[in-house]
Amino acid sequence: MADPKSKSMPKFKAMPAALRRQMYNASGRADETSSVSSWVQLEAEPTLEDPWPEPSMDPVREEGDGTSQAAQPEASSSAAPQVVPPPPPPGGPPSSSAAAPVLQAAQSFLNHTNETPASRRLRERQEQAARRGRRAYRWGNLAPGNLGHNPLNTALPDHLSQIGSGEGERSILIIDNRDKRIQSPFQNWLLDEVLTNALTYLNVKSDRSLVKSPSTGYHFNLFLVRTLDSVKVIICGSATCYSSAPCARWDAATGEVLSHSAFQPFRWPPMTESSPTWVDIKMKLEGQLLVHLELRGFRSDSDMSIQMIHVADAIFNILNDTVFIPSIVITVFQGWRVVAISFEVGGRLYACSEGGVVVALDHPLCHFECRFTATSSPDAFGADADRLEMRFWSASDRLDVACNTASIPSSWLVISRVSGPTLIRNAKWCREHGARVEGPDQALQFSQLAAIHAHWTAQVEAVSIDDTGPRISGIAVESNPINMHLVCESPLFRNQRAIVNADALALQHHDPKEEIMANVLPPIVEGPAVRPLESAPKLAPALTGSGDFRGIPAAPVSSAKPSMTDPGQAPAPSSWTGGSIAPPRRSLEHRRNEPLDQSAMTPQAFVEAARNYGSGWRGAGGPDRQWTSSVRINEIVEDGPDGGQAGPRSFKPVKPDEVTEV
Repeated sequence: MADPKSKSMPKFKAMPAALRRQMYNASGRADETSSVSSWVQLEAEPTLEDPWPEPSMDPVREEGDGTSQAAQPEASSSAAPQVVPPPPPPGGPPSSSAAAPVLQAAQSFLNHTNETPASRRLRERQEQAARRGRRAYRWGNLAPGNLGHNPLNTALPDHLSQIGSGEGERSILIIDNRDKRIQSPFQNWLLDEVLTNALTYLNVKSDRSLVKSPSTGYHFNLFLVRTLDSVKVIICGSATCYSSAPCARWDAATGEVLSHSAFQPFRWPPMTESSPTWVDIKMKLEGQLLVHLELRGFRSDSDMSIQMIHVADAIFNILNDTVFIPSIVITVFQGWRVVAISFEVGGRLYACSEGGVVVALDHPLCHFECRFTATSSPDAFGADADRLEMRFWSASDRLDVACNTASIPSSWLVISRVSGPTLIRNAKWCREHGARVEGPDQALQFSQLAAIHAHWTAQVEAVSIDDTGPRISGIAVESNPINMHLVCESPLFRNQRAIVNADALALQHHDPKEEIMANVLPPIVEGPAVRPLESAPKLAPALTGSGDFRGIPAAPVSSAKPSMTDPGQAPAPSSWTGGSIAPPRRSLEHRRNEPLDQSAMTPQAFVEAARNYGSGWRGAGGPDRQWTSSVRINEIVEDGPDGGQAGPRSFKPVKPDEVTEV
């Protein structure tokens, strides 16, 4: 008789040993983690069910497709399975992450939404050639080897493969088969930039100035290759958050928040308004330091220099004995501005704002993986140069820092100022003569980079707070007993800003009962920019503009296609009264009482409105006394020479910092 649990057998042919160790380390931690639901799957027996089942709506991959190891869409957009986010729970709020730019763009990419006819024809030709077992084909005037220059191309070049293409494996690392060298899956682009610009078919070379970057939130990419004592370590990951808070200042309040012992090792840099930008990045596992980076913007903020890079010598013991849930701390000093954020995969992102106020923001969309292999094993893929690619973008602060550098031994040949066809011909000649090209990576179009990331981004979503939390998976690297390749992901979930205790920035956790809903105020209001929601004044739209639409809960994405006529067909005549309303016109009195438009007020009008607003608010009670300073005139009554009381004596006003409460 068949086993009733045979239908839920795992998709893994053999679960990686590193993943089994993670399950053992995670046992008994369900109550200690931010989300219980994220650990229920981890406690399941590996022989009974797949801890991370892949949804059945994954795109179908052709077996004979030699042009790409990533998931390839089907030939017809009408027959392709639709990736639709799950509906919201009955009676609950709509999904707040379904309309996030990065998730919606990934779903549209897999569903071929707004695909142009030229892109569809190219995709169908690629799939047709793959089914016939052909690897080379011509597209218009482009030779088979030059399809990478076509922004309509969604297939990876023939020489690139994606690691972890098996069922249940969700890696984003890619390898160049010509040199057996692992490349960056970001190429200095943010995850949001890759997915939101994939459907615009911009050329990464000629249309670089047209690329749309996210306008809000914090975005972070990291790709690190480091060779240690007989082992190679590759750390790769990204974090995307669409909520932010005003940056902190280079003052004592911020220093007090960052003085927590959990930030160590950490140095507070002496800064001037013209000092080079200072970036400090730390990755920890349960408080144990894994990676520590210090970067300086000596050349520019987009080409930062490495001041210090540290990878823990005991990284194998750390990965082997602890659960792989990375926590990231990023601190940027630019002039007298300080951007300090921290998050743990599966938890909320915390940011330090003015006055040492710590704000809890969204659950960021995270994907981090660590590949630890012995250099003698086949999974190491040769000897690579130490490489670091990092980018951090604080959209609200308009702060963009990046680093892309490699440590090349002196015996290697390095050539500069070579690009275009000359670079391609010389690289091909070198490979034909036995050389291994270490760089640069061949530039990939947004649609090709999106094919690397869309397979995991479109399937990671949290409808409610219960769906948040880390998800750990593994990649099979069993050629050596010490090898391990772990992946930790977490879905995006939008939360309202909340003021929390200062130590939450260091510990990446807080007590939900102690959080205070907060609002961000403009500089015309005295005191910190982030205030409790109940005490924050209501600002006139003439001063601050319209409300922020990003705070409105987003409705789930609908699978309905846009309504349009067939190509070349005009719409049929219809009644002008059908499907319309007939509102009354505004009265004359209403028109006379309408206020003047304030969309582009003059500086004089703004100053007058701000002063009137400030005086009216202070007259109504004003801000808390701890956020303001005032001038006080003291009157002291002393006894006269004959024992009688003398008249009151007035003194000059004291400075605000000299006033003390009595």
